[in-house]
Amino acid sequence: APDTDPAARPTNVAAQILPDQPPYVEPRTREAFRYALQTGSAQGTPVYILEATARDYGTGQDQGVRYARLHLHRSSRQLIGLTLVRDDQVLLFGEDSRMSLDLQRTAGGTWVPRESRVRAVLHVPFRSPRRFRTVSTYSNYRR
Repeated sequence: APDTDPAARPTNVAAQILPDQPPYVEPRTREAFRYALQTGSAQGTPVYILEATARDYGTGQDQGVRYARLHLHRSSRQLIGLTLVRDDQVLLFGEDSRMSLDLQRTAGGTWVPRESRVRAVLHVPFRSPRRFRTVSTYSNYRR
């Protein structure tokens, strides 16, 4: 059962957004993406910014994940933020979505969710597209 304590630590939100083996990491689909690595900062924290964009030709056209932007903490290489854009068609159903997650560091040094955003349009046969949008912010963590 879900935890009903609003101040409790939330479940692993990143695991809900990222697939177990993202296609831009899989060896067999890696060539379908174009990659870029930059340095920057997120909330004042130095990060590496890794971007993977599906190519407009070849097997890139078949990828449901169109774009991924990962923020990796520069010294620890931990994932502390991500944006994922999907445009996926499976049989009769379609999904256009954008999901993002930003983490924040607690006083104890643990990374926990700060904000998650999901915008999705679902295409179902014989119905008008269904639109969803959620924004969740997390604060007041207890040990």
